[in-house]
Amino acid sequence: MYVNSFKDLSGVPTWAKNSLDIHKYDIRPYIYSTEELENAKIHDKLWNSTQIQLIREGTIHGYLRMYWAKKILEWTISPDEALKIAIYLLLMSAIPYPYLLLKLLYVRLVSLKLENLAIL
Repeated sequence: MYVNSFKDLSGVPTWAKNSLDIHKYDIRPYIYSTEELENAKIHDKLWNSTQIQLIREGTIHGYLRMYWAKKILEWTISPDEALKIAIYLLLMSAIPYPYLLLKLLYVRLVSLKLENLAIL
């Protein structure tokens, strides 16, 4: 799948946009700020550990990459904000190629049916 831009949601397929629209008013039990996410100060210990690994080592274990990104979507008020925060967190980390990882996550997320993700 070729993505023209992964810095915004313009390249998201129609079915994914529709799914995001359907779920944009879902009740989210947790909403976190960029600062809380960046500093790994949230209720989820696994996510905190993953974020700390990203900051310290510049990597996220392969099995946790989707979890990390999926939870940002779950814990923010909109998909646009989730993407903006994910970009920020990747740029602030020690990861050598933040946009490459973001593109890999982006392509993987949009290749899944969002209805099948546990967060929605």
